[in-house]
Amino acid sequence: MPTLHIRLLGEFSLVYGDELLRTVHTARLKSVLAYLLLHLDAPQSRQHLAFLFWPDSTEVQAHNNLRQSIHRLRQALPDAESFLHSDAQTVQWLPDSPFTLDVDEFEKAIQQAQSPESLQEAVNLYRGELLPGCYDDWILPERERLKQEFCAVLERLSLHLENLGDYRSATRYTEHLLRSDPLREETYRRLIRLYALSGDRTGVVRVYQTCVRVLKRELDVEPSPETQAIYAESKSVQAPPARFALSPQRQMNNLPTYLTSFIGREEELEDLKRILSPQGISAPVTHLLTLTGAGGCGKTRLAIQVASHLAHEFADGVWFVDVATLTDPALIPPAIASILGIQEQPGRDPLDTIVNRLRSKELLLVFDNCEYMVSPCARIVESLLHSCSHLRILTTSRERLDVIGERVWPVSPLSLPDVNDLSTAALSRSDAIRLFVERAGAAWPTFTLNADNVAPIAQICQRLDGLPLAIELAAARLTMLTPSQIAARLDNAFQLLAQTSPSIPRRHHTLRATMDWSYELLSEKERTLFRRLSVFMGSFALETVEAVCADREEQGSLSISEILDLLSRLIDKSLVVVSDWRQGGQSRYRLLEPTWQYANEKLLQSSESERLRLRHLEFFLNLAEEAEPHFSHTEQVMWFNQLMADHDNLMSALDWSLGRGELIAALRLTGALWYLWLARGYYTEGVRRLMQAISLTKGAPPSSAQAKALWAAGAIGLWSEGDWSRARPFLEEAVAVSRELGDKTILAGSLGTLGATAFSQGDYTAARSFLTESLALLRELDDKHATGWSLTYLGDLSRAQHDDEQAHRLYAESVAHFRAIGDINSAGYPIRRLGVMALNRGDYQQAIEWLKESLALNNKVCYPKGIAACLGALAGVALKQDHQIRAARLLGAAESLLNAVAGKLFPTDQADYDRAATALRSQMTEQTFAAAWAEGGAMTLEQAIDYALKTETD
Repeated sequence: MPTLHIRLLGEFSLVYGDELLRTVHTARLKSVLAYLLLHLDAPQSRQHLAFLFWPDSTEVQAHNNLRQSIHRLRQALPDAESFLHSDAQTVQWLPDSPFTLDVDEFEKAIQQAQSPESLQEAVNLYRGELLPGCYDDWILPERERLKQEFCAVLERLSLHLENLGDYRSATRYTEHLLRSDPLREETYRRLIRLYALSGDRTGVVRVYQTCVRVLKRELDVEPSPETQAIYAESKSVQAPPARFALSPQRQMNNLPTYLTSFIGREEELEDLKRILSPQGISAPVTHLLTLTGAGGCGKTRLAIQVASHLAHEFADGVWFVDVATLTDPALIPPAIASILGIQEQPGRDPLDTIVNRLRSKELLLVFDNCEYMVSPCARIVESLLHSCSHLRILTTSRERLDVIGERVWPVSPLSLPDVNDLSTAALSRSDAIRLFVERAGAAWPTFTLNADNVAPIAQICQRLDGLPLAIELAAARLTMLTPSQIAARLDNAFQLLAQTSPSIPRRHHTLRATMDWSYELLSEKERTLFRRLSVFMGSFALETVEAVCADREEQGSLSISEILDLLSRLIDKSLVVVSDWRQGGQSRYRLLEPTWQYANEKLLQSSESERLRLRHLEFFLNLAEEAEPHFSHTEQVMWFNQLMADHDNLMSALDWSLGRGELIAALRLTGALWYLWLARGYYTEGVRRLMQAISLTKGAPPSSAQAKALWAAGAIGLWSEGDWSRARPFLEEAVAVSRELGDKTILAGSLGTLGATAFSQGDYTAARSFLTESLALLRELDDKHATGWSLTYLGDLSRAQHDDEQAHRLYAESVAHFRAIGDINSAGYPIRRLGVMALNRGDYQQAIEWLKESLALNNKVCYPKGIAACLGALAGVALKQDHQIRAARLLGAAESLLNAVAGKLFPTDQADYDRAATALRSQMTEQTFAAAWAEGGAMTLEQAIDYALKTETD
């Protein structure tokens, strides 16, 4: 049977034969598997494992959790019976099963290491900390033990190399040792001495200055007299000639060496290795693989990592050619020949000589930065592949080479943190966070990720869109700024992220230089479209680009017919990315944040910025006003989704119109969007912008746009915040303005909402008067959507006045109105009220049917308050049926959802919710109630809805 290859150091991976397994994907499951692997000498008792991994759970829950984990582990492993044994009492990883473990290989290499070569082999086997991203208590001492073993090997290797006179290699390993233990002064002294012996006086000064800063900041001490003495002596030491160098690796290569670790992309790395491996079984065979992506996304680093992993598989080595260092296409073949040690022949084309020598060779060529000379690189690659059947080529480029047989692999930015979970453990699962933390440690050796800095670091990685170069440059700024200060300055990323380092190519010394490099390769029309695209925020569709960015009159400008081709070219050059979200079969695109900042600078420097912003405002105002009439009809979900896809652009247009003083446009836009904000839970955002728009129009002549904005402000204040005292003045003013203007539509809507407000305040007489007048106007206007809501409010009023028969009739009539026009967003409320009435009269089955229908409708339109209200009402049903645990979970899930959107229930729903919570507390112990409530609060939205729709049992 195949061997299972397991890696726990630096990354977690399982490879079964040639297949990468992705089935063990949670931190806890990885931790359980790792514990069994590192303790396979004896069976582990279930009792011990349960309380080791779930110490804060009850005994029953801990054993349940363990049983589920072992079950999932068995499902995740191929031929699990061959690797894992478990019975009622114990669990054990079978020590004689066919597997390899990198931790074992590392520790065996340490035991056997004597020579510099064997010590170097042991060092290479330690690819990073044990199970990064896992934080179970048992891991920490194991992780530290292995780290200390690694440091000891580094120290031994460094001493060996120093004694042999290989000072540069000794320096490299000592720097690695210093990063592992930045407060060890002896390591600074050794590094100072090694730099002196290497003749690098700049390095001597840099290391000593770092020592001074770190000791002062972390321990508030000065370097010891011994360190000061070594520093003084080292400044005048004459470097002796080198006497020794490590023998070359068994695999021939000239790959660049990095002093920093490779972070993330574990699955990507494994996939690329399989594609390029000469022993691979991929069909068809890939001879040319091109890594594409934006400047600074990590193409070169990934290519070198892939090549280094494959070095032992190519009999004639892996060889690296940096096209960016060449100034003329004619220099590429001689550069290849020089790297491969091929003697040029007088009078013969160097490429012909190379092809002739490589016909029977098995090797991997890596061409880096091909974007600068795409066509020459394509011709050379095509010639080589046409004649050399055992050759494989890996290229990096910001655009594809367009060679027959080329396989393109877009290199995406690093995975970003989940902004809804800022725990240290959760953030550490993000590759972007891991990179920042690792590079931050190099810039400031005592840096650690902690509760105080996780939020700004997450913000930095989000704002930089996971772009590795930008993250590395940001981390380097920790020598003078805190994470919070860095995050606050990211609006001017190009000034902030200017950093020189000998390990970074000159074209990457600043983020601006990277972007300049890409911009200079564009044609004039490509540059024009590129800068115009920065008028968009977030993602955008092709049709939107054509409407906003194409010119219709100016000579020599961009026509609509050119947009598709130009946008395609910008995508090919990795300046525009295809967004993951596709709505209704429509692709969407976006600029990464650093790229957007650069393009926006170019737009602001041009003479067309104002014109583009006006076009942008006009387009999205028209879109919002076109969508609004459909919010109350069968197409509402489609239009909601369309506007949500462009929500960032709508908000950008609104903010620009407010800042520019385009007040009528701002009022029209807020008036068109308020129902979307209400339906999708954007309460705080909607109210803030409405208040801003209304305040700017104080004293202006009355207008329908102003009246509608006032109505919207009152409606959101009432329905989202439950703040009827704040909502009523806006609604009264909306009624007054719309009466003055004779605008019956806004008057009817404002009166209806004012009636709901008066009802919420207990002013039933005024409520009935407002609602009755509203209903008459709405019937005159034949507005079935608003008529349905007036009937609903009157139903609430009748129910509050204990006329259940009238309330039921009004609710049923409003449901009929909403269903007739396909307004599922609005229908959810009266259907829920019918469900609660059925519950109160003891018809539980009917109540469940109504409430589940309401829940499904609210979920379909993504209305969080409606979903929360349905969860609360279903909790009331569960309570009546003596399912207390279920009821408490549903209430906990409802509260969690409301907290997430900063929303409040309607008064009628809140009263039902409070009654259920009070009854539950009286029927359950506080501990049981709190535990069930917490379980519900921990559910995701999808889990909570799924749980609510299941059969009513505990």
